[in-house]
Amino acid sequence: MNKKYTLFLSLTISLFLLNSCGKNNNETSAQLSQARTNIPYDSNIELGGENGIVYYVDPRPEENGLNRALRIDYLNWFYSELPIKGINPHSIDRAGNSDKFYIRTQNSNSFDVVNFKTGSVKTVDMGTHKPRAIGATNLKYNLQLISVKNSQVVDVIDTKSDTIIASLGDETETPGISTGHCLWFDEDHFGLVDRARLQIIVYKVVNEAGQLSFIETARVATLTSLHAIERVGKVKTGQDLVTFYANGEGDIAKGGTITPYVQELIFDPSNGTLTPQRSAVLAESTTVVQGRPPITHHSRISPDGKFLYAPVFDGKVYIINRSTMQVVKVLTAALGSAHVGFSKTLGLAIISNHWSNEVTIIDLATQTVKKRLIISTTQVFHPEIPHLLQPHFSYVGKNGKYFYTLATQDGDFLKINLETLEVERKLHVGGAPEQAHSKVL
Repeated sequence: MNKKYTLFLSLTISLFLLNSCGKNNNETSAQLSQARTNIPYDSNIELGGENGIVYYVDPRPEENGLNRALRIDYLNWFYSELPIKGINPHSIDRAGNSDKFYIRTQNSNSFDVVNFKTGSVKTVDMGTHKPRAIGATNLKYNLQLISVKNSQVVDVIDTKSDTIIASLGDETETPGISTGHCLWFDEDHFGLVDRARLQIIVYKVVNEAGQLSFIETARVATLTSLHAIERVGKVKTGQDLVTFYANGEGDIAKGGTITPYVQELIFDPSNGTLTPQRSAVLAESTTVVQGRPPITHHSRISPDGKFLYAPVFDGKVYIINRSTMQVVKVLTAALGSAHVGFSKTLGLAIISNHWSNEVTIIDLATQTVKKRLIISTTQVFHPEIPHLLQPHFSYVGKNGKYFYTLATQDGDFLKINLETLEVERKLHVGGAPEQAHSKVL
């Protein structure tokens, strides 16, 4: 897609939104902010159903977990738990706006459904499929997507009945992890990240008299496997609605020479196509460190919308200027740097490092490391037994003054004061909780 067409598409979407809002700037902003209400990132947090509650899961005992789901109340400082029937839970995602949660039990050919209000747990059979990542809620159609670990497939779940209504993709079994995170490009189109065949497949939902079907609208080749495709969180312009960023893992782990990268993508909602644009090459991540390959995981856009923060497992954090897609700075975090949280209130980025007991706190104004906060006395990382020391996905509180995470191998839920930059409180929950949702942030 050339620059003229990209500009035309941006103007077309902006004018459509402007006209639909009566050509009022305030209404236009409101329309933009509501543009994705049917496809929230995190149903529990974004829909505001339970203030002060976060959910995590423990993996199987072989990974030091207790094979359970946790509901943590960080306002009243207590937790409850439910045992999981399937093997090795690795994410917990609210099923739309219901009281049910889907658990990705990655060593089972099934996923579990839990309800903390009723205390119920049930298992949904997936046939030959093993779950890779659940999430990607769509409230318009009451759907949830679950990518498959052992083949290049996305299963589509009806959240009212907890049944799989469609399986899309290639059923050929492949070694390793066959897919990345699925996502909705808009409320009518979703994407499957096919890691085995190095491509992104876009599907459209077709609703005929209440009967849903799915058609393929695009295939886009990728240079290497992708972990996830991120979207712009705080939509400010029409262009934000159609701009996405793919986290390319590179091929250093396979002995190649392609370093990790972030690929800009433009989505056309009129025909469901996806067009690659510029790439930011993460050129300093060229070696395997302590057995961990330098791959991207989850990048995020800064609160002002100007920069992408892209952590890499080798401990580097790349800051990318969105307007130029150039790397403007590379900071050193710690081994397994993977997830980014932001406090707009205090101007901070918080980096979770999977295989370190350090949380790295970055000053957004100066783009420098402000503190390396040790959150755990446990340092058990071993290249051959890479148990996580920090979880997938942590949370910045609503006022931006606290960061909630886990010292995973200690079994401690932590409240970190982002003004003092110290751990303020610990809640011992036991086990080794290591993942909240599997949605793409």
